[in-house]
Amino acid sequence: ILDGFAELCVIISINGGIMRLESFQVNYFRSIKNSEPIFLNQKTIIVGKNNEGKSNYLKALNIALTILLDRKRVEFFIRRKRYFSDDSIYNWERDYPVNLQNKKEQSKTKFILIFNLTQEDIERIKSLIEVEIKSSLIVEIEIDKNDFQLSIYRKPKNIRKKF
Repeated sequence: ILDGFAELCVIISINGGIMRLESFQVNYFRSIKNSEPIFLNQKTIIVGKNNEGKSNYLKALNIALTILLDRKRVEFFIRRKRYFSDDSIYNWERDYPVNLQNKKEQSKTKFILIFNLTQEDIERIKSLIEVEIKSSLIVEIEIDKNDFQLSIYRKPKNIRKKF
């Protein structure tokens, strides 16, 4: 796991989104329990029947990117349970699967984002946090009712098709 999350967020925002999101996976978010990774290209089309979770994937991606780019604001709302109608902030009562909320053992909502790095990205990250990174950066976000944890990996760990 890498230290220097704040610097990494600066890199993402300085580059204006140049770090290309390669894939996204979500678990325990609204109607989605276990997802397969969605591999993204410059243009990606999500097709499916009504009420299959297409919009929920997009909402989950929006929340995950908001956590990456505005962590302090998100931390304030999640940890203090101050919610409002902003769909870019995770709200456990709204976003954790309703049919699982009263269970004794609850899993966490999990987002996994894999970014494909350019050589420029790799060099900039190395200069900021002095860590050698290959070609991908894996960001894992876990959220429960009261807290969230963000982990950044420099090499792929065993990311299963379903977690």
